[in-house]
Order: sequence, then C-alpha cells, then structure tokens
Amino acid sequence: MSAMPNARVVATLAAFPLLIGPLTGCGSDARGATDASRNSSEKVQTNGAAQAGVETVPIGTPCPGAIHGDPMKIAAASDAPVYLPRTGTHHITEAWRCGDTPVFVFDDVQLSFESGWANVEIPEKFQDLANDYGGSVEPVQGLSAWVAPSSPNDEVLMVKDGNAIRLLAKGSVPIEHLVTLAEDLDLANPVNR
Repeated sequence: MSAMPNARVVATLAAFPLLIGPLTGCGSDARGATDASRNSSEKVQTNGAAQAGVETVPIGTPCPGAIHGDPMKIAAASDAPVYLPRTGTHHITEAWRCGDTPVFVFDDVQLSFESGWANVEIPEKFQDLANDYGGSVEPVQGLSAWVAPSSPNDEVLMVKDGNAIRLLAKGSVPIEHLVTLAEDLDLANPVNR
C-alpha cells in the first residue's frame, strides 16, 4: 500500500503554476519549445528590442519574449503610466517588459503597470478579491488598494486612471514593505508621459 501524499504538498504543487505567473508578471513558456526553436524564435520575437535599444532574453525568462533593459526605455514602451518612487531610497535592481507591461524590481519587490482596468469597478473588485483570497481593502495615497499578505506571495494592487499598479513579493517580505513602496510612488508624475 503506497503512502498518501501530504495535502499541503499536493495543494502547493497544484497552485505552483498559478503563483509563478503573477510573481513574474508575465507567465512562462508553456509551448515546450526545443533549444533550437527557441534560438530561432529569439531572432524573430524581439518585441521591437532592436528599435528600443535593449537586449532580449531567452523565452521563458522571465516571460516569453521578455526584454530586459534600461528602466526609462522600458517605461517609455508602456501604454500605462509608470510611476516610480519619489524619495530615491528605493533603487531599481532590474527592469524588463513583457509585451507592453513594464516590470521593475526593487530588491525583493516587483512593481508592474497594466492598462485595461478602466471598466473595472473599484473598490468593489478589490473587496471581491479580499473575500475570495484574503487580505483587505485599504487606502494608499487616496486610492483603494487590495493589500494581501499571503504565502508565498504578498500583493498590493491599486488602480489609477484605469491602469493597475501591482506590487508583488515573496511571503518572506513583510507586507508593510510593499505598502511603504506603494506610498512612495510619485502618482502625480508618470516618468513616461
């Protein structure tokens, strides 16, 4: 008779693909491409990297067709406004984009900006998220925010002018750190407008 797997292990393994997508902001390469096909598709699938003056990274790192580069060039390619911290005490340690979605990393916190939230009813949507997944709806810089301390990922999600501002970190980062960074964003001065 074989041993039954631990229920937590099964739940964690089942949820793992869902957690990786939100943490990277981009998803992963589920096509099962071979190294040869990845190399040939990298030459074609650059999301305009040559024109943007930034280097491409292999598909699946951190998302298919991701482009790493200078934070200001990454911000300039975004349809959504990009807000960075006012104080300068937070330093960007990495920046990339997945399509038009820019992603900035501040040590252990990932910050992304997504267009397409204009028709979402806020704060009702955030209250639904809190009811379904935990966390709470709290004010951050006068905006409603879903603040969700959870394991393995903590999240702060806000919407300004129909665009989402998403801060993510592994559960080992205190949620207060994400809220502090969200409070420090210069929401009056997008860097790409």
